[in-house]
Amino acid sequence: MKKAMLIFSACACLAFGQSGFLKEHIKVSQDGKFIGFATVLTPVEILSQNAKNAKVKVSGFVNENYQEKLVKDPQKYEEYLIFADENDNASFKGESNPFIKVLKKAEDEYGEIWLESELSFDLPSSAIVASPDELYAKAKSEYEQVCSACHHLHAPSEFSVSQWPFAIESMESGGFVVLEPAQKDLIIKYLQHNAKDAK
Repeated sequence: MKKAMLIFSACACLAFGQSGFLKEHIKVSQDGKFIGFATVLTPVEILSQNAKNAKVKVSGFVNENYQEKLVKDPQKYEEYLIFADENDNASFKGESNPFIKVLKKAEDEYGEIWLESELSFDLPSSAIVASPDELYAKAKSEYEQVCSACHHLHAPSEFSVSQWPFAIESMESGGFVVLEPAQKDLIIKYLQHNAKDAK
């Protein structure tokens, strides 16, 4: 019993403060209320974790005038959290997002105000991976199969983080490709993480 407690304590200490990535697009709730979705490959800080559940924190920015999306930063518009339901209806009323903790304000080069923010929530431990490598390999394979059928394959570094979602969506809206939502999200995130301005 003592040995089991020591092993559990060691595992809990290792998990605290560790980082990981979401391995899928997941529903996010706070106090039992649905508040939105967290996207695949979003980096998380693991605050606590056991075999079944984890509490994580996601940090990023929301636009002061449009608080329905938490993104990586104002210049690299990679979506981390979407505060809306499947029909794009906001999960909160009014202009201020009640689910985020605002840390400070920042102004971008266009004069837009962004709120550096964070959000903590619970999720199944199985939804977190320590390394994104396996997901990157899967996304790379799917990207190569789907996108090389019609044209020369673009290297991920040919476009910026902000350009990749529009490039993929234009192929889809033009009828050149059909992607499942989870497949599309994974491919876009892989391309964004390897974009010319990703670092």
